Amino acid sequence: MRVQLAATFALLACATGCKLQRQEVASVPQLPYPSCGSTSLPDGTVDAVGFLRAGSFMRERSYVERFEVRDRACLRIASARVETAGAMHDFEIVYDDHGRPLRAWRRTTLPGIPVPDGNPDIRKYELRTPVVTISRRSPEGREYVELSGGRPTAVITLARGTLTPWIQRARLSVGQSVRETVLDMTGYDRIQNAELRRDPDLTREDLGGRVRVYTIYGRDTVFTDDNNVVVGDLNGLRRATLITSPLPPAQSTYGGADPVGTP
Repeated sequence: MRVQLAATFALLACATGCKLQRQEVASVPQLPYPSCGSTSLPDGTVDAVGFLRAGSFMRERSYVERFEVRDRACLRIASARVETAGAMHDFEIVYDDHGRPLRAWRRTTLPGIPVPDGNPDIRKYELRTPVVTISRRSPEGREYVELSGGRPTAVITLARGTLTPWIQRARLSVGQSVRETVLDMTGYDRIQNAELRRDPDLTREDLGGRVRVYTIYGRDTVFTDDNNVVVGDLNGLRRATLITSPLPPAQSTYGGADPVGTP
């Protein structure tokens, strides 16, 4: 339900503006996966990791999210998997060493359907070209889109943990805010301005103690630890260690995420 509500709200808020941003084209440039030179990328080190679940008052009770942020030579890569009763979402965002997004990727699959690949909707967002492009493969075929609106400096997905690189790069003190151009992938893909604001810290038992508070778009609030790693949100998402109910059954990975080789 949470994912459905987010997508519905995004569609309503976007209205005709998002349609005007999108221009279907016959093809788009296919740049190679970001690299740090001629050598292959090392496995690198994990800088942040999270395991989040629906809390007691979250409407989408089956929501489970796992994410990590990994430093790989000159790149910083945020990856996440979100599982709900209605869909599974895999994400990857590649950043340069200044925290600027270079490429984003998303795969959405459906649980419990009798096909080997889960009917994937796979999208690659190229942010290194003068105009942002989307290469999409879905059960309906292939589609290429140019997305106007400027070069994004941050990326927002359904996975709360993927906000961690933006929050860490911003380094806001309480009361400070920053307005940036973002690629918002939470519903209808769009590029728009968004404000990230740090509000006063909170101490709450259901959040595990003291947390930092950040608000996006003036309405969407997430909580982080002292290292600015996301640990929950205002909708009821919480660290899995704070949830006592049984974990929902794991959904199929349909072969696992392949952000380098697909679509």
